[in-house]
Amino acid sequence: MHQNIIDFLYSTTSGLYRHTNNETTRLSCGDYFGITRIKPSLWAAANRSNGCLELHDLEKQSIERIHGLVTKQTHQIDVIQDVLYLVNTDQNCILTTDMKFKVLQKFFPNGTAERGEKNFCHFNSIYCDEESIYVIAHNLGEITGKNSELYIIDRNHNVKEKLDLGCFSCHNIIIKDGETFICHSKDGTIKKDGAVLFHKEEFFTRGLSIGDSFIYGYNKVSKNSGVRIGFVSINHDSSETILIAGEPINEIRQVEFDFGISKDANTRNNIS
Repeated sequence: MHQNIIDFLYSTTSGLYRHTNNETTRLSCGDYFGITRIKPSLWAAANRSNGCLELHDLEKQSIERIHGLVTKQTHQIDVIQDVLYLVNTDQNCILTTDMKFKVLQKFFPNGTAERGEKNFCHFNSIYCDEESIYVIAHNLGEITGKNSELYIIDRNHNVKEKLDLGCFSCHNIIIKDGETFICHSKDGTIKKDGAVLFHKEEFFTRGLSIGDSFIYGYNKVSKNSGVRIGFVSINHDSSETILIAGEPINEIRQVEFDFGISKDANTRNNIS
């Protein structure tokens, strides 16, 4: 197992971390969710504790904070053709900025709504290819009884199609070589084209990264302490290594290359 190439960032409810060379370092404290690449060594992360989009330069080990872009329920973030997309979960919308982080617009794939209202979707994940933007609506299924859905949106931000994902509380979508990977979180599974690829029984899968390694997070509430705990499954060269994170995992991104980052995947496919 070539541990030297396993290098990834992961976010939790109390910190942003980098795991490389078999060591884990906390880069910053806070309740973090979305992570994406801006430039080769510059990464953006959504810190929901201070409401900032944080720019982490991994080479300089520096942090710049952009205020006012992140809410308490911001989830995944992504760069699509030099536009930054932030999933503004609590406002039922997607916020976009230019690469100087000036707000461009908010768009509402299912209309304006607040939590508890009929059309509140709890959007959480975003991804794009050459034609479409894909957004997962969590739909608070355990409360509403409604499965999660995949919204397929054109580049003008019009909804083209909605697909039932057949499970509650879904997260993460990655399309690699025509195959679709999704965390069916409530089932404790990672699925490829609808078939179970990985299963963590009685756990909640969230945070999916596909690059040189196949990495994902899984969380649960400890039966002994009642505390929410998290783990990372690192699958590389046909073997699995478990990283005990101790805190619930929100997002995972590989530093060298990650199909889960639209900027990375589309550059590989000569799209952007």
